Amino acid sequence: MKKRLRISFVINILLMAVLITVIVQTNSLAVMKTKMDKKSINEESVVLRQAHYDQRQTLFERLSVTRESTVMLGDSMILYNEWAEEFPIAPILNRGIGGDTTFGLLKRLDTITSGKPKRIVLMIGVNDISKGFTEEQTLKNYDKILSTIEEKSPSTKIIMTSVLPVNNELYGYRVHNSQVVSLNTGLKKLASKHKILMIDIHDKFLKDDHMDSQYTSDGLHLNGKGYAIWINALRPYMDN
Repeated sequence: MKKRLRISFVINILLMAVLITVIVQTNSLAVMKTKMDKKSINEESVVLRQAHYDQRQTLFERLSVTRESTVMLGDSMILYNEWAEEFPIAPILNRGIGGDTTFGLLKRLDTITSGKPKRIVLMIGVNDISKGFTEEQTLKNYDKILSTIEEKSPSTKIIMTSVLPVNNELYGYRVHNSQVVSLNTGLKKLASKHKILMIDIHDKFLKDDHMDSQYTSDGLHLNGKGYAIWINALRPYMDN
């Protein structure tokens, strides 16, 4: 009887040791994963085209933003249009970077707010989806972008623009339009929270729940016909 009790006691001790080991290893893995997740956002590339981002950013660091400036701020949707020719107001500055995300924009926002511009037109977010950032992360960053502008340049008028749909037949499925719709819903809430104008042009480009192919060549970026729609929606807010 005593022998059985000793055996049972030893077995229980061994089982407890195994259980403790499993718990410790599980917690260690969780901590490692958290550190890796933070590293992937904070230390590694948070944009789609790092070399292009760096080149553009070093250029912006030596160029001036003034109180009279209207700054077009965002990703390639901003970069690829000739805004100064569309709106003959002086000066209008193109601060678009292809492949930029809300993370990348936050890193360079000081180069904009330091000049306390008259107006900022903001378009950013689709590359966050493409990079796999969560909607929560994107909206948190967007909220911080708005708060930073309001804090550091309170006289600046901010105009938000909705994220546009994609044409998956041309662009593939790196971005799903359901994600775009959901993100825009969150952006509208942020616009309301900050009492900021948001121009929602998403539906103007839709055909069968995708970007109408007449407005794009690659399924993501606008052609001249597509930019004309955006310009017409924006024009009433750019003349004064």
